[in-house]
Amino acid sequence: MNKYEILGIIIIIGLIFSICAVTIGAVNDNNKSQNNNEQLNLTENTLTNISGVKIVNLNIKQEVGGVKINFTNNSNVYNITSDSDNPAKVNYTQNGSTLNVDIDANKSDTNIELSDKYIYNINSDIALGGLDVNFTNANVKIFNSKIILGGADFVLDNGVVNKINSNINTGGANIVGNPNNKIEITSDIVIGGMNIIPNEQNLDLKSHTRLGGVFGSSYTLKENANYTEYIGNKTSDNKINLESKIQIGGLNLN
Repeated sequence: MNKYEILGIIIIIGLIFSICAVTIGAVNDNNKSQNNNEQLNLTENTLTNISGVKIVNLNIKQEVGGVKINFTNNSNVYNITSDSDNPAKVNYTQNGSTLNVDIDANKSDTNIELSDKYIYNINSDIALGGLDVNFTNANVKIFNSKIILGGADFVLDNGVVNKINSNINTGGANIVGNPNNKIEITSDIVIGGMNIIPNEQNLDLKSHTRLGGVFGSSYTLKENANYTEYIGNKTSDNKINLESKIQIGGLNLN
């Protein structure tokens, strides 16, 4: 990769993350102007322990705004807070040991606190905004994320997550750390960039980039017929296997 390609990647990544920051910042500023960003704990959006539930299927639809998810040692299945003028709508159904939860938010920032006592399958669909997920204490079988314009931040340390599928039309993704298990991640970005910070380079990346490239000089590079593989210095039971497809943009490996 020559210096002009590297410069192009840096410019594209910087531009995309600037777009994401401005987008999310504008959403937050709008909420502040309406209610000083006051967070209201909605009692109807707090669900206490339900007998027999082992698996929770969580479906999130967010039009404009940010979604933040974390996992805590809590007896509640979930606790959802959002701004008081535009609270998220939540409903659930139970089918045996499975709980199905639907969260629908329009113009609000939504904070979702999940109990660490359940296995989760999560689908997140955001039109304009950001996604911030901290998988510490989590037990997630699959996480599907779709963003039209915005950014996603995944912190993987000290949790169990088996599969992440991330689809971004225009924006950026940031992945930090390694979970307690081996994880499969697929990322598809039309226009944008990705930044990856695994622990001790415990990562195997298969990259398909149409216009742009990958900056990861400390990784072992292996050219294949349909992709370029970047292999980290360490391989263990909690390795990240990442397949990245970027139409226009770049990827940075740390």
